[in-house]
Amino acid sequence: SLFGAAIMATSSAPRDEARSPLRSDKSAAPVGQRLPLLLVTFAVSFVISAAGLKTFLMSDFVVKGGPTPDNPRSYILAELLAFIGFLAFSPVAAIAAMSSLLTLRKVQTSRTRRSIMAVAVLAAGAALAATGFETLEGREMISCGFVWCYAAAPSQVDPTGFKATVGSGVFGLGLLVMAFSLGLLSLEARSSGSEGLLELGTGVRRHDQKRRLSAVLLLLALPALLLLCGLLPNVWDRFSRTAASKGLAAHSLKYFMQATGGIDGTMKSEKPGAWLVTQNWRWSDDVVVKLFPDTVLFYAFLEISIFVAALAAEFPKSVGKVLARRVGPGTVGRWLLAAWFAIFLGFYVRYWAVDHLYHADGKYNKFPLEVAARTCGCTAVMLLGLLLLPASKSSPVLTAAGISWESALWVHMTLGILFLLAACGHVVIYFARFVEMGHAADILPFNAGFFYPQNPVGGKSPSDNWAVPMMSAVFWPSLVCFGVFPWFRRSSYELFRYSHYMSLVLVPALLWHAANVWYFVLPGLVLWCVDRVLRLLGACEIVLVQDLEPLTAECWTDARPGQPSRPLPELITKVTFAWNGQQRVHSPGMYVLVNFPQISMNEWHPFSLSSSPLDSKATLHVKNMGKGSFTGRLNHLAQAGVAPGSLVMNIQGPYGPKVDLCKCPRAVLVAGGIGITPMVSAIRCAAQQGRAGQAGLLRRLRLIWVTRSAAVADLLAEELSVGDNLPFELQLDIFCSTSSPGEEAPSSCLLGPVKAGLPDFNAVLAEEAQAVTGGSQPIFVRACGPPPMVAACAKASEAMGETTVDFQPWSFVL
Repeated sequence: SLFGAAIMATSSAPRDEARSPLRSDKSAAPVGQRLPLLLVTFAVSFVISAAGLKTFLMSDFVVKGGPTPDNPRSYILAELLAFIGFLAFSPVAAIAAMSSLLTLRKVQTSRTRRSIMAVAVLAAGAALAATGFETLEGREMISCGFVWCYAAAPSQVDPTGFKATVGSGVFGLGLLVMAFSLGLLSLEARSSGSEGLLELGTGVRRHDQKRRLSAVLLLLALPALLLLCGLLPNVWDRFSRTAASKGLAAHSLKYFMQATGGIDGTMKSEKPGAWLVTQNWRWSDDVVVKLFPDTVLFYAFLEISIFVAALAAEFPKSVGKVLARRVGPGTVGRWLLAAWFAIFLGFYVRYWAVDHLYHADGKYNKFPLEVAARTCGCTAVMLLGLLLLPASKSSPVLTAAGISWESALWVHMTLGILFLLAACGHVVIYFARFVEMGHAADILPFNAGFFYPQNPVGGKSPSDNWAVPMMSAVFWPSLVCFGVFPWFRRSSYELFRYSHYMSLVLVPALLWHAANVWYFVLPGLVLWCVDRVLRLLGACEIVLVQDLEPLTAECWTDARPGQPSRPLPELITKVTFAWNGQQRVHSPGMYVLVNFPQISMNEWHPFSLSSSPLDSKATLHVKNMGKGSFTGRLNHLAQAGVAPGSLVMNIQGPYGPKVDLCKCPRAVLVAGGIGITPMVSAIRCAAQQGRAGQAGLLRRLRLIWVTRSAAVADLLAEELSVGDNLPFELQLDIFCSTSSPGEEAPSSCLLGPVKAGLPDFNAVLAEEAQAVTGGSQPIFVRACGPPPMVAACAKASEAMGETTVDFQPWSFVL
């Protein structure tokens, strides 16, 4: 609750600002007025986090390397709570620091001051790296480069590996901050508000080059990561150069690197008769690469999946076309991916449930509940590693596959559900095991009396594994955040979004809690961290708001039995702005994440760009979703006549798939209400390409727009009036779904005739299909709008067949 409160404190807009009249000078409230709150939040969270870590560093576990006669658990309740405080408040401090930095940058109008700020961030990153290296003893591993530490001299500095692991993590975070500061300096070298692309092909070529580079790097990196997993220990407490604490002839890391796995290895990892057995690849007397079955399965699954997806993206007319073919409710590609995942999951679960020898001596294999619980836990860890890969918006995994982040959300959500099921199975079965052992209270959070006798199993000595009660304290709130709150995503998006920050506590907690975690989680975690830095860097770009125009159209609701039609005006805010990101808009229909800190410091909302990639300025058309909402407050600012120059705008993106209308002879764009925005972008882009002699194959472009009144169509008449003399036929069909009581729907608007009612998609597609002959390309159909309308268009497209219609929704739900 403290974690959530601190997050909300940095993000919520004061009620009086959203509802009270603006100042008489028509300037937006200064964005820096919340800076003191952010800085206080950062300072308090940082102090709590640092104090918690320092307290735990003084525990017997860290100082003495384990339990003592006076302290058989090696920790006390205060030290356990201190470490949980470190886990919980470190992300709060990081979020507050990022928000403070973004705010400070946007209030500075001087380029020199912004450059000085970037240098200060560089110094802070260097200090953080130095703290991790020296103060937290990260040098124990960093100085010898991890994989070469087998040759390093033994050291008694860090008997448990805790300091080296924490220090290395802090050191890496410091390097990330330093890289971010260099990015800030590079931003100052560019001019703000740059022009759009000179030609769409430039952006498309950049996108394709990035896709190919991502595919090549990933296909090379995955085998390298597999080798790294075979070289380095699977648990953090072996990242130590101390031998005495474990009674080993060599220090912990060296012992692991020179050991062999398998049925007869020095570290026995499988039972006799196992199907899946660790393979040993000896590089020298001191280095043996252990190819564990679970990691081989994991990285082979990723390697083959990414390779096939990259082939489909590189050859869309052959491989991509086959994989996109619909079979029942899915496509060939999705069915193949599901089958490949099922095979991988089956072998993975079998290994942990049947073949693996737990703890090298098999002391846990005697108990079915232990094996079942540990199998669920190891499966949950693997699923977490997979679901993190598409979580980052600029994930190279998605880039290599040629798909956009929002189109892969179903993968993230599916894996998230499977992760929760496996994690709950792990907890429930372990609860049964605790009851069986007579220690049912071991499942409780914050339990410094955690017993679970392990040495020997069922003995009288309590466990010294502090990571289990720590994980119990993190698991239960995580279960609510990820198992309950997502169901309220549509009704309370901010609750869903802020509660997802719990992942910043859950993932590090798992790294401490279980073996093998970093083998699976590290790739996705690194990609997510880099993505957050890139997104923050993008938000730091200077955005020049040039116009904030309120648009209003008279509309009415549909008449229903016992409920007459009533007036409900359509309120839209048109935002015109200039930013460097316009050069990154490689296709029409892309979207951006937008934040106006004068409305809410930490609310980011997705909006489709209504401007073309070839326009010099970017535009958004934002529908007012009601009083008190983010969009409602934005419309309030526009109606109050706020000077655009006083409004601060932060942007992340752009995001979206590659789209080129000029590669298809016929295209039909279907929009409902404000779903017109990506279609406006597409029509303007096609017209600009046509006038530049780059129309390609496009011969006919048809727009079908359903609005609640003809007046709504007039609001975007200027954007859709692209002129005549185009090298392709452009047809605009406007439909009016409602009308005022006692009046007929208008027969025309500024864009042309208006038809009453709703379109018949079967008739529309049948008309367009008359020109489609055998061997010709299918009709390019895209739809964005209310779900019932998109579903009706999809049903009509499916009835026509995929050889006639290429349909995809452009609507996205985050």
